[in-house]
Amino acid sequence: MNKIQYIVFVIALSFIIGESKKYRLTPTQNQKIRQARTLQNNGLNKQAKEIYYNLFIESPYLKEAFYALKKMLKNEDDIENLKKIYPLYLKENGNSITAKIDVIDIMIWINDDKWKQVVDEIINNKSTKEKHLKSISNVLLKNSKNNELKKYIDIIRKKRNEDFFSYELGTHHAINLSIEESINEFILHLDYNPQRYNIIRNKILAFPDIKNINDNIKSILNENKSNNAKLILSEIAFRDKNFIISYELLQKYSDNEAKLLEFVDSLIKNKEYELAQTVIDDIIDSNYSAKTIQSSIIKLAELYEIIIKKETHNLPISSKIYKNELLDSPFKRINNEEILLLENAITIYDSLIINNKDIKSTYNLAQIKYKILGDLDGSNKLFNNIILNTNTSNPFHSNSIIEIINIMISKGQLLKAKETLQKYRDVINPKELFAIKEIQILFYLNEWVVLNQKIDSFLKDDLKNINYYNDILKMKSYIAIFGNEKEQLNIYTKSLMKKFQNKRYESIKIISELSNNNKIEISSKMKYEHAQLLIKQNNIDEAITLLDKISEESAEIESAILLKAEIYDYILNNLSIAVDLYLYLLDTYPDSIYYDLIRLRLREITS
Repeated sequence: MNKIQYIVFVIALSFIIGESKKYRLTPTQNQKIRQARTLQNNGLNKQAKEIYYNLFIESPYLKEAFYALKKMLKNEDDIENLKKIYPLYLKENGNSITAKIDVIDIMIWINDDKWKQVVDEIINNKSTKEKHLKSISNVLLKNSKNNELKKYIDIIRKKRNEDFFSYELGTHHAINLSIEESINEFILHLDYNPQRYNIIRNKILAFPDIKNINDNIKSILNENKSNNAKLILSEIAFRDKNFIISYELLQKYSDNEAKLLEFVDSLIKNKEYELAQTVIDDIIDSNYSAKTIQSSIIKLAELYEIIIKKETHNLPISSKIYKNELLDSPFKRINNEEILLLENAITIYDSLIINNKDIKSTYNLAQIKYKILGDLDGSNKLFNNIILNTNTSNPFHSNSIIEIINIMISKGQLLKAKETLQKYRDVINPKELFAIKEIQILFYLNEWVVLNQKIDSFLKDDLKNINYYNDILKMKSYIAIFGNEKEQLNIYTKSLMKKFQNKRYESIKIISELSNNNKIEISSKMKYEHAQLLIKQNNIDEAITLLDKISEESAEIESAILLKAEIYDYILNNLSIAVDLYLYLLDTYPDSIYYDLIRLRLREITS
């Protein structure tokens, strides 16, 4: 760098530093700005205005003073002072583009049409940054200059980005329920920003759920030529439970293979198993990538498993009351109609294991062998293979350890399960899962002193988001119900152990004997659990008879009546009795945690 270049550089640098200092608030200015804001917040606008005005007169370049002052003058309709301040601000800021944008709104307020000239100059300047163009557009939007804004946006979109300001306009129109304008702007934005699909979809689906609005939205999307409009129309159809229409739109307008796989997952969540299988078959028969086809094949096998494992009797509220995932039996019995589905799933998993050495398929096949076929040794071998062939960061590694421990519990090998759990303590993930399985094993071993300490420690950690948290709370309540009757509690844990081992008849026999306990709470609890087990055995009449025997003085009575209501509702399809029982529950237990769920079910039945 020669001497002249160096001098020019120093002068330029001095100018830049000087300008940056010029816009930096001094401690005194900063203190006055904070004081003025405090006065404003306390409703002392006159005093605040005086501080802002004095600051501005002293330093007309201060945007902090200018912004606050122009807003206050606007609210007071003080046109004369607005006319005085904006030229000073412009001059002191060297007529910069940001200063010009800052005074456009004032020029609009005082009816000075020169604002149009200012806007024209900025928009037609090729060096104007997009952020400045957006700032101008926001000013015009806030000041209801809609016709002028449209004209300028058309110019900008022709010269620059075709989707300029589309998201902002879409949001503005949505707030004002200008649905057609909003949707068209959102779709335009989406066409140029496909990565924002979820955001735009959520914006459109957020319109009020009113029939005439929904019909209007569908019509607008249908008329829009964009494929993205049709994909959002597909989402709306899915929301409205028109699953076939949703799939047809997705097939026709999407070339995204991942979306089809997501669609399958959504169908499965909605228990639309038949259509899910159709979609998977279509994917397999298509010319999609090998990765997508393999993923769909795995989903097909998993779908077969879901169909096989689904509950025979779905009692939405009562099932949640009774459910204890930690202690419930992992085994699933299947009927003759489900055997073919099971064979198909096994064939798929075997193929994927042989051809691709797929760990997930190995894990799923091991689950089938353990929980459906009851092949404890065969499943144990597969789980051990997974542990040997994966590192500790792989989720299937930790999951396989847990399943091996479950197999040991199923075999009645509690001490071995306890030893194995300790062996793998440092690799089980999440870490809380070690404590959870330890509590389960200690419960079966009747080690009450240590167990209570472990439960209290776990609950104190406030792990409400962890799976099994509610299960452990239930276990604490089981122990509390029996109080000092440890011998009876030991017998009860034996019945739960039998249930976990899939020895349901033995479990029922023990529970039945415990239901003769002299204590009302113990007796009622046992009768309720006995009834739940009878339902799984499909002994419905016997279950109802048992529920009728539960004492009305027991804390279990509300759950018993609710279970009976759901039996009549979902199993016997006797809606008349179900409604009577639901209404009785609402009248008798107005503070029940199930009140809203019962009320919603009543509305479904009577609508």
